[in-house]
Amino acid sequence: MKKIIPFNNAHFSKVIPKKINKLLNAEFIQTAAGFEYFKKCNELIEKKLNVKKCYITNSCTAALEAAAILIDLKKGDEVILPSYTFVSTANAILLRGATPVYVDIKNKDLNINEDLISRSITKKTKAIIVVHYAGFSSNMFKIKNIAKKNNIFLIEDAAQSFLSKFNNKYLGTIGDIGCISFHETKNITSAEGGALLINKKNLIKKTSIILHKGTDRENYERLGKKFYSWQGLGSSYIPSDIVCLILYYQLKQSNKVTLKRKKIWMEYYKRLNFLKKIAQFQDIKSFNQSNGHMFYLILRNKKLRDYFLKELNANKIQSTFHYIPLHTTKFGKIHGKKKFNLKVTESIYNRLIRLPLWYDVDYNAVIKRIKKIYKKLIIEKLI
Repeated sequence: MKKIIPFNNAHFSKVIPKKINKLLNAEFIQTAAGFEYFKKCNELIEKKLNVKKCYITNSCTAALEAAAILIDLKKGDEVILPSYTFVSTANAILLRGATPVYVDIKNKDLNINEDLISRSITKKTKAIIVVHYAGFSSNMFKIKNIAKKNNIFLIEDAAQSFLSKFNNKYLGTIGDIGCISFHETKNITSAEGGALLINKKNLIKKTSIILHKGTDRENYERLGKKFYSWQGLGSSYIPSDIVCLILYYQLKQSNKVTLKRKKIWMEYYKRLNFLKKIAQFQDIKSFNQSNGHMFYLILRNKKLRDYFLKELNANKIQSTFHYIPLHTTKFGKIHGKKKFNLKVTESIYNRLIRLPLWYDVDYNAVIKRIKKIYKKLIIEKLI
């Protein structure tokens, strides 16, 4: 009987249970920002990524929402983003009363089409949010120049891209602000969690106020002041020290995890080469600086994709497609707009499949079962 191969299975450091027990048995459980593991995580990421300031957040969603407050996004403003992304990217914009402007992606890497960004900019445009899909970088040379030329903010939604690079610089550290995810589905996870990366020194003080519920609490603790007070907008965006403890020991093994995932990615790429007759693969040239987050296939058409997906699951390989484009949803049509047709986005959505990729996945079994599916396709004359 075939064993089910899950789509995802989080890998946790073995030292975490003991460390959590020690923290729980402490005289005082550290549950607020400013404590040991919150600080350790921030410092570790700042050093590792060479970023000016890092703040661990409850999630990447929280980081995106804080970023929207940080750039003073408000009603009447517009933010350019790809439609092929998770809802959190757009929700962060809508929660400030601003409008998402959907732009098409490129067939090559499924990242935002840089050539369409400039043509979508208006006097209302406040920012561009790039989404580095599957751990593969957008063309940050072009996009950063567009943002600079038009004097607008550049935010990197690097949810899937922790330790991926562009031109040897870590994703999330190139724009004005970077947002990282440590969700259960990501390479490095604390079950739920995220990080806000600040790359402009003049944004750090305001970021601290936003993340500390609108107060100057961080300075109060750091400078030993007698009190802290309300300074501006903010919310409860910072996790407890228990979550930060989990993340800290996950971060300590991040290089090992990334190398393993990249190895699995490469095994798929090489040994599934026969599928190139019916599917498009990710660009191997771009893989050199990727973190090995995701391996996807883009089938010839929707009919073939649906059949392939059905066969994968019948062979106990848990596989799935990805985002329903935001501009095609009922809510997205009402609360966003587009200047151009998004033909690539719609085509990709109908043809994409993601394969299981996690630290201990039995990729040999995945490849073996896919070979059988491919033979069945040939026998049944479906290709």
